[in-house]
Amino acid sequence: MTWVDAIPFVFIIGYGVLGYFTGLIRRIISLVALYIAFVAATNMGLQAGGILQQTSSTSTPDARIYGFFGIVFVVLIVLDAAGQLAHSQIQLEAIVFNHVSGAVVGVLTGLILSVLLVYELQCPPIRRSISAPAPSTPELMSGEFFGRLRERAVEIHVEDHMRARLERGDSLRVKLGLDPTAPDLHVGHLVVLDALRAFQDDGHTVVLIIGDHTALIGDPSGRSETRPVLTPAQVAANAETYFEQVDMVLDRARIEIRYNSEWLAAMTAADVLRLMSKATLQQILQREDFSDRVKAGTPIGAHEILYPFNQAYDSVAVNADVEIGGTDQLFNLLFGREIQKAYDQEPQDVAVFPLLEGTDGSAKMSKSLGNYIGLAEPPEEIYGKTMSIPDQLTEKYLRLVSGLPSTEIEKVVAMKPRDAKAALARQLVNRLHGEEAAARAEADFDRKFRQRDLPDSVPERRVTSPHDLAETIVEVGFAKSRSEARRLIDQGGVRISGQKAPMDAELHDGDVLQVGKRSFVRIRLG
Repeated sequence: MTWVDAIPFVFIIGYGVLGYFTGLIRRIISLVALYIAFVAATNMGLQAGGILQQTSSTSTPDARIYGFFGIVFVVLIVLDAAGQLAHSQIQLEAIVFNHVSGAVVGVLTGLILSVLLVYELQCPPIRRSISAPAPSTPELMSGEFFGRLRERAVEIHVEDHMRARLERGDSLRVKLGLDPTAPDLHVGHLVVLDALRAFQDDGHTVVLIIGDHTALIGDPSGRSETRPVLTPAQVAANAETYFEQVDMVLDRARIEIRYNSEWLAAMTAADVLRLMSKATLQQILQREDFSDRVKAGTPIGAHEILYPFNQAYDSVAVNADVEIGGTDQLFNLLFGREIQKAYDQEPQDVAVFPLLEGTDGSAKMSKSLGNYIGLAEPPEEIYGKTMSIPDQLTEKYLRLVSGLPSTEIEKVVAMKPRDAKAALARQLVNRLHGEEAAARAEADFDRKFRQRDLPDSVPERRVTSPHDLAETIVEVGFAKSRSEARRLIDQGGVRISGQKAPMDAELHDGDVLQVGKRSFVRIRLG
C-alpha cells in the first residue's frame, strides 16, 4: 500500500471522529470553509502551473469537479440539518442522535474528500495537464538561441517580433500539436521535437497538445484525398503510446501537456458557429491541398473544413506565443494567428521546419505511406531501415535528426556513401536506444547482409503451394498480390537459402525464403 492508498482511511476515520464530537453549526461552518479552501488552493495551484487559461470554455474536468464537490457538500449540510430537525420523532436522545448523525456526515465527507484528493494526485494523463515548473536558470540565452533556431527553420513569422521578445528575455509559451492518428511517432517528428527541446533548454514553456479531438477529423494538410475517420477508442489507444516516445527527446518535467478535447469537445453548436464566423470559406480554400482537389474534382469533406478552425482555436485556448510545425503546416499555423487576433489575443509567432523524406526517398515520411522509421521500433529495424534510404538523403538525415554537432556531421559526410550511412544508422539507434543497442543492431545487420548469414532466429511457416514461388510469397505475407510477388522476383529481391531465386524456383522443406533485406521465413511443407 502506498501513502496515496491510505488517504481514504485517514480522511474517513478522521472526519467520522470529528463529526461525532462536534455540533451541527460547527460542522456546517467547517464544511463551507473546507470547500472554499479546496477551490481556492486548487485554482492557485493550477494557475501557478499555467494550466488555467483565459478561454471561452470553462467546462474543464477541474471545473466540473469543483461543481460536484460543492453540490455534495450542500447535500450533506441539508441532510444533516434535516436530521437534526427530525430527531424528536426518532426514539433516540438528542445528544445520541447528534453524535450518530455527525459521525455519518463526517464519514461521507471524508469519503468525498479522499476521492477528490486521489483524483488530484493520480488522475490519468488523458484527463489532466502536466504543468511545467519554472526554468531552473533565469537567464535566457536569447541571441545565441535565436541564431540556432533561424539556421534550422525554413521560415519564421514574424521574425523581428520573435527576436525582440527573446532579446527582452520574455518567457514564451511554445506550442506543438500532435494528432494521434497512428500509434507511433517517427524519425521525421524528431525535427520539431528537437526544436521544442531547444526552447525548453532556453527556459521557455513547451505546450504539447495531443489532438485527441482533431484526430477524429483528420488533418487534410498535404492530402489529395479525405483521410479515413478514426473512432474515439482508436485515438485514445494511439495517444497512450506517445508519452514514452516524446520522453526520448523532451524533459517531461518541463512540459505542459494538454488534450484539445478539453475545450473543443465542450463547444456547443453556437460556439462552433461563432468560431467559424471568424474567417471566410475563401480563406480556407486558399490552402494548396484544397485548391488542388477543387481543380482535380476530388471531393473535400465538409468536416475537413473544420480542421484548421479547431487547430487555430487550440492556440487561443493555451494562449500560445509561438507555434512550430513542418512546412506542410504553414497554412494552419498562420491561420492560428488570425483566429487569435479575432479573439483579441496577441498573435503567435510561427516557425516552420523542413520535412524529412521517408525511406523511399520521394514522399515525406508517413506511417500511412509505409516509408517511416518509428521511434519505438526495435533497434535492428531502425538500423536496417536507415541503411535502406537513398544515398543522397544521408546528409539531410544527418543534419536534421542525427543530433550530432556540425563538426561531426562534416566528418561523416566526407566518408564513402556506405560508411556514412552506417554511421548515421548507428547514431540514430544510439540516440533512441543507447550505445549497446546500436552496437548489437550494427552487428546483426552485418551478419545478415555483409556476411550473408541468417539471423539467429528464423520463424517457420507451413505452406500449401511450394511449387508456385509467387503464390508462396503472398501466402507468407511478404507481398499483397501475385503481381507484386512476381515483380519482387524479377527485380532480384527474392532469395532461397541465400541464392537469388528465379520465377520457376521450387521450395523444399527447410529452405529459408528471404524477400527484401529484412524478411525471412523457414518453409515447412504440408
